[in-house]
Amino acid sequence: MERLIEFPLASEYITSTQLTSPVLAQGYCVCYQHDVNEYGYGPYGFRSEAAKNLISNVFEQMEFWCEHRGKMFNSRIPNGAGVYFYQDQLYVTKLENDLAKHQRKVALHALRDRYGRSSPNESACEKPLLLSVYENGKIRVDAISVLIKEDCAFFLIYHDLNLGGDVFIFFDPSIRDKIKNYSKHNHINYAVVDSIDMLNDW
Repeated sequence: MERLIEFPLASEYITSTQLTSPVLAQGYCVCYQHDVNEYGYGPYGFRSEAAKNLISNVFEQMEFWCEHRGKMFNSRIPNGAGVYFYQDQLYVTKLENDLAKHQRKVALHALRDRYGRSSPNESACEKPLLLSVYENGKIRVDAISVLIKEDCAFFLIYHDLNLGGDVFIFFDPSIRDKIKNYSKHNHINYAVVDSIDMLNDW
């Protein structure tokens, strides 16, 4: 058996342990489990053919922000931890422009410093939002709040080593409807649990 499992946004994934914010209350997680036995045990991850077909049919063309490489990539199929934006959004263009300005400023500061031309009064480079989505491996709540406030269409993937594998984090209920509709027509079970703690270790 293969199944999708939905559970509320887990505090383990974010910088705040308080989930009382209206922004966080909208959040929900979806993971995939395959080769599930009668006791609910099985490996996690969108690795089966059915899971790959689901992903390719549900999601549109996206841009993927990879924090480790500090770059935005075009992405047809979400794969790997990071932030995914739907393409052709004005706010995402602004985020990319802010990042480019920051990178130029950092490079100029390094050049001045190299030749002893930097000033002690020179202001530190404030990180743009794209460089501030994560903190110590967790997702920053204030970054999520900004993206939602700006009506930005996005979702995140968090790689959970213990439970869930690649966990998709959404704040848009319409994505849930698309996933549930696809799973219903393709005989993939869709389970909803009250907490990540209800998932079985694998």
